[in-house]
Amino acid sequence: MSAPLRAEAYLAPETLAQLAPFELRARMLVEGLGSGMHASPRQGQAVEFAEHRPYTPGDSLRNLDWKVFGRSDKLYLKRYEQETNLDVVILADASSSMRFGTLDMKSGWGGTDAGRDSGSWTKFDCAAAITVAIAHLCLEQRDRVGLEVYADEVRSVVRRSGAKGQWRSMVQALATVRVGGASRPARAIDQALATLNTRALFFVLSDFLHPLDDLQAGLAKARFRGHDVVLVQILDRQETRFTLEGFRRFEDMEGGPAVDADAEVLRQAYLDELARHRQELQRLARAQACDIIEVDSHASVGPPLASMLSRREAAWRARRSSLTSSILDSPSRPSWWRRCPCFFTCCFADHAPPPGQAPCCCSGPSTGCAGEGTWIDGCCWRFGWPRCCCWAWAWLDPSCRVTRPARAPAGCGS
Repeated sequence: MSAPLRAEAYLAPETLAQLAPFELRARMLVEGLGSGMHASPRQGQAVEFAEHRPYTPGDSLRNLDWKVFGRSDKLYLKRYEQETNLDVVILADASSSMRFGTLDMKSGWGGTDAGRDSGSWTKFDCAAAITVAIAHLCLEQRDRVGLEVYADEVRSVVRRSGAKGQWRSMVQALATVRVGGASRPARAIDQALATLNTRALFFVLSDFLHPLDDLQAGLAKARFRGHDVVLVQILDRQETRFTLEGFRRFEDMEGGPAVDADAEVLRQAYLDELARHRQELQRLARAQACDIIEVDSHASVGPPLASMLSRREAAWRARRSSLTSSILDSPSRPSWWRRCPCFFTCCFADHAPPPGQAPCCCSGPSTGCAGEGTWIDGCCWRFGWPRCCCWAWAWLDPSCRVTRPARAPAGCGS
């Protein structure tokens, strides 16, 4: 009788620690079914800023951006986006080449069909460890995650879900699926696409040591439908360094003829061909706008995943910060705007601040800046705040006398 499956044995504590500081971000807008942390195309009254758009008569004044108005003298509305959960689909290659491995089985690992047969840590074991880590991260973020294990056909499917038991279901599938046969990624991608009616994030885990035409066809369909794709190439260290010596027999794990040859004579030709194939895969990924990461199956899976997560999070933050840059950083604006002691815009008042005091800020009653609270005489804040003759608010409060100076107020950028 076989021992019961211990799902915890498939996720190393060090991997959890390495991924803990990061979040998995989608590069596109997603249309999930629940709340989450990913940008949605639906606009709403949410806390996450989406973009500015010009004010048109009849729009509500509630979302006017006074900071932009103060800096550009133009009216813009702030738009917000709802945040939703993401569908993540992991495609794990279980073809014969994934049975290869030259590292001894890792201590405490739960095991897979490939590893149990060979007694080694195989590329499929590495793919299983990556799958489990990604799934754990997704479920912690309240995202839905699913799994397809494929070779010449789809061998095992775990439907997308964010339920508590989803992680164990995926571990069970990885631990018991048969590993062998040729690799047909396009067939697996087609089957996954048939189950999706919203945009999703795909992870394709494989060594990709096969002709890339089939993969290209599958990626083209996924990208045409707006899905985000990450390719994870897993190679054994012996495959990338080829340190074998002497006369050897080389067997094709996916059914090709065996070759008897001197390893040292073949080394350079083999390494050159491997480099060419990897470059071709890189070009394919760039052409299809896919991310790609390379994983050494002998090393921990945490660092390459953490690097990928860090890059995606940095790209996400950069997109956020660029939403208002075209409005707030116009080169035609006087240079003293960016040197003003207030973080927001200076107050164009009909009088100068007392000596040594920063100019009043007129961005709104809830914002703070240098000098706030130190100079309040004559300040004209709306909504019950002290009054200040501030041109940004003058059209809302006719009692506010305004003089717009042609140059920067005294003490602003001096």
